[in-house]
Amino acid sequence: MKFPVFHRNHPCVGSKGTPDDQMKADTSIDLIEDTNINKFLFLMPINIGTPPVMNLVGIDTGSTLSWVQCRPCEPHCHKQAAKAGQIFDPSRSTTFRRAGCNSRECFVVKDALKLEFANCMEKVNTCLYSMIYEGGWAYTASKVVWDNLIIGTNISLSFMFGCSLDVEYGNYKEAGTVGFGTTSISFFEQVSSQINYKAFSYCLPSNETTTGYMNLGDYSGQGAHVLYTPLFQSTFTKTYSLTVEGIVANG
Repeated sequence: MKFPVFHRNHPCVGSKGTPDDQMKADTSIDLIEDTNINKFLFLMPINIGTPPVMNLVGIDTGSTLSWVQCRPCEPHCHKQAAKAGQIFDPSRSTTFRRAGCNSRECFVVKDALKLEFANCMEKVNTCLYSMIYEGGWAYTASKVVWDNLIIGTNISLSFMFGCSLDVEYGNYKEAGTVGFGTTSISFFEQVSSQINYKAFSYCLPSNETTTGYMNLGDYSGQGAHVLYTPLFQSTFTKTYSLTVEGIVANG
């Protein structure tokens, strides 16, 4: 995977903020900042289910499994901001389905999250998950499910995520998070297998009055005016990493 990075004034960047002659985007997703919802994560809108329900979710580069809050919120959901959309109700989606206990995905979830318990609700043949954030300040747990996911304006795909009925999430008010890690259950890996993109790039918003973007698409390679830095999968964590070859301070 290659990750092209462009300055906003770079000659390869067009008026819409996309590198015209290098990245042919299959889809573009808005990225926003809203400190009233979360002071530490950038946010992106997704649409889940049939009919689709908009949820505003945090972008979490340190995790793999994506999750959103689900009704009936038993035993507990955190307070979700009105701007983050309605809490997803799986009973109203005609395309919702649970991941089975013996499915390949259930074993992948157990391995990726390093679960030490049997992650299965046998009576209803439903795969379970549990994630505790570093330091124990937050957690999410419940069922592993599938449903339609719409991103950008025209990409619809089948997506596996955590349908969380039990959440402790501090004072943050988004609907959930999308995991940008490196396992097969992460957002990028699931999307790439269905739309066959070769690269991603993003421009983070500088403040709450601007909108950034994430592009998923085809990257034709290194051009005359473009340099790229390869990403690799970390040995110790499920994240993308860079090789730092040197640091220069004060010139």
